[in-house]
Amino acid sequence: MKTLVMDIGGTHFRSGIFTEDKKILGLEKFNTPNFINNPSISIKNLQELLIKAITETVKKNQEKYRDINSVGLSFAGPVTKSGIVRSAATIWGKHGHNYPIYRRLKKEISNVRWVIVNDITAATERYGQMNKYKSMDFICVVTISSGVGNKIFDISNRKTILDRMSVGGELGHIQYNLSKSSPRCDCGGKGHVSSFSSGRAMERLTIETAKKKNKSYEESILRTLVEKPENINNKLIIQALKMSDKFTLDILNVATFPIAYSINYLSGAVGINRFIFIGGFALNLGDIYINSLKKSLNKIAFFHRTRKEVTELVELGINDDMDCLIGVGLLSQKQYAEARQ
Repeated sequence: MKTLVMDIGGTHFRSGIFTEDKKILGLEKFNTPNFINNPSISIKNLQELLIKAITETVKKNQEKYRDINSVGLSFAGPVTKSGIVRSAATIWGKHGHNYPIYRRLKKEISNVRWVIVNDITAATERYGQMNKYKSMDFICVVTISSGVGNKIFDISNRKTILDRMSVGGELGHIQYNLSKSSPRCDCGGKGHVSSFSSGRAMERLTIETAKKKNKSYEESILRTLVEKPENINNKLIIQALKMSDKFTLDILNVATFPIAYSINYLSGAVGINRFIFIGGFALNLGDIYINSLKKSLNKIAFFHRTRKEVTELVELGINDDMDCLIGVGLLSQKQYAEARQ
């Protein structure tokens, strides 16, 4: 049995075939039809564009692999147990709430078994099944990409902690700053963690700071890489950071602090043993991101944890673009096995 797996992120759409030996075949990647790339399209038509992209991917793979009977879909937004997308800020912005994606896809293609979950739920399954974490109680997977999200895995019970309505695990949409001047999140809210700490937020903050044309920016490596501040993007930011640019690193330290503050809360409230960081922005920066995060963690007092224990709380995930694809494949296998019992 082969499972077609898809990972629909705020920026990219990936697909592949998940085999019984836990490998991904035929990996493909293209841009997700999101509200940023399609600013003049109505939310209804934008949603239909996504449904079309998903169904075309399924049909193309069914023609190539005749033994596909299940599809695992990892989605960048909270998904209820009944397959309703509560919101998708990085794809649909502040619109498109409570979209019945399972019902819509089942109507289009009914001859497969659909498993549709939040993308971080999928990724967390991959790490939760790893032997290296089996002696722990709880791990938390955090993504830093177009947005910010998280999920907690209960090791002893072998499952991600999920509520029925998918309210939990939305770290990016917790309000961190209450001031009227705080930045607006993609979801429409103000002062959310994501609006300070996501890849998109880092890009916005760097542009805003550069436009002030202070001495730090004028003398920065980033300034030599771009003509105008408005042309700054994350590719250039990451390039500058890898060249030890102080101006850009200072902004990264600002962006990682709300994450460190959130780790303090989650660590104290739940007792999490390890926070694993994934997502394109964090993984592309690698140790640069983790070192900035550790610097931010050291500014905060943790209850019943030594400084060494605090810095050991965080680590990078696997930088192979496979977390969500492998994770939703494992979930599909698990649900299939449970259904046969």
